[in-house]
Amino acid sequence: MPLITLTSDLGTKDNYVALVKAALLSTIQNAQLIDISHEIDKFNLTHAAYIFGNAYKFFPANTIHLVGVKNQTTVKRLLYIEINNQKIICLDNGFITLLQDMDKASISYFDGKEFEAGLFFLKDAMIRALAATSTKPDVLKPCTDYMQLMGFQPTVTPQSIIGRCLHIDDFGNVVTNITKAFFDKERAGRKFIINLPGVEIDRIVRDYDDVSTNTALALFNTFGYLEIAINREKASRMLFPRGMNTNTDFNISIQFED
Repeated sequence: MPLITLTSDLGTKDNYVALVKAALLSTIQNAQLIDISHEIDKFNLTHAAYIFGNAYKFFPANTIHLVGVKNQTTVKRLLYIEINNQKIICLDNGFITLLQDMDKASISYFDGKEFEAGLFFLKDAMIRALAATSTKPDVLKPCTDYMQLMGFQPTVTPQSIIGRCLHIDDFGNVVTNITKAFFDKERAGRKFIINLPGVEIDRIVRDYDDVSTNTALALFNTFGYLEIAINREKASRMLFPRGMNTNTDFNISIQFED
């Protein structure tokens, strides 16, 4: 029974995800389908890489992952990646270069017009490509010229880190692109202040309940990323610019004190 995951920006308001699953179940007998997320910000590969990249490697070996997120390019080629005992099918739009450990991956592309991404590529071309991996493996050709993107790294000065919001979860917690390893290296034991609208945070806690209710906090989440939260409230609503619930493109400033 093949285990297949789905990641997309299709949302759940419409019937698109149901149509993808119907096509999969009609094509791949006895498939077991698991949703990683369909709430990726539209055309946002960085967001997709955070959500997918911190989930796929925990699945059983030989799980197949379909990632249906476009960006602003008009790319049509599909890639097939084997890494960490997992198999990924995605567009050749730079997405895979935002994931960790890609230097260890085996990367191929699907050769043939029938595998070119069209209007509803997750339902059509990707499922055809998935089926072909077992029926016509010769459609896979080694790929070295795949598109590459530069991941957004925090900006560093001798006295500060400027990070960026990667994701706002359903609790309203704001996940940044500042990892614990990066923070500890740049901090070098110094005191710090995280500057937020209307509040400053000068310590990292281990749990949301380490502060009182309605108090702002900073911690490193399960995946090792700096997260800004408010205990029992939504940091996205109380600390950041109006309208940010649909816009994660803003910065987080940390100042160090010698």
